[in-house]
Amino acid sequence: YDVFAELDSAEHPLPSASSSKRHLRSWSSWSRLLSASASDVQPLCSYPQITHLDAIHDAYPNATFILNTRPAGHWVRSISKWSANGNDKQKEGVGYLRQVLTKCDLPGLPAGIGSRDEELASFYKTHSRRIQNFVHKHPSHALIEIDIEADETAVIMEEAFGISSEC
Repeated sequence: YDVFAELDSAEHPLPSASSSKRHLRSWSSWSRLLSASASDVQPLCSYPQITHLDAIHDAYPNATFILNTRPAGHWVRSISKWSANGNDKQKEGVGYLRQVLTKCDLPGLPAGIGSRDEELASFYKTHSRRIQNFVHKHPSHALIEIDIEADETAVIMEEAFGISSEC
């Protein structure tokens, strides 16, 4: 079966459902983004798990979605620290990923929004509900919600996918 989780980026936006499988299999390593600072880069704003849910459904109608969760404030703090290459100094505590996300025009997060923690926390919660609603609307999909900070995460993964919780 096919599984989609927090997919970071696609090389190109998905132009149509007919070519979705080809594009969904060509995940970028972010290499174009990692060599520049966020202020110098035109962000690659292709987040299929946000913008192309219908194309994912069309290409993989029985996919299992993994919704990684954590407290919204922890997510905001995480993306505010995340740097592109691990060596970037964060000016004013604003990480590379946060800067890129606020430049994109995403469902629930218009370009220019996200400088305030509350805006990003609201986006995070809305996106999570959107995924839950999408899977509810398309019952051919399964949804596995995992609090990535919980002690039982490994056990949930073991039960869902049959992999050892010890790995």
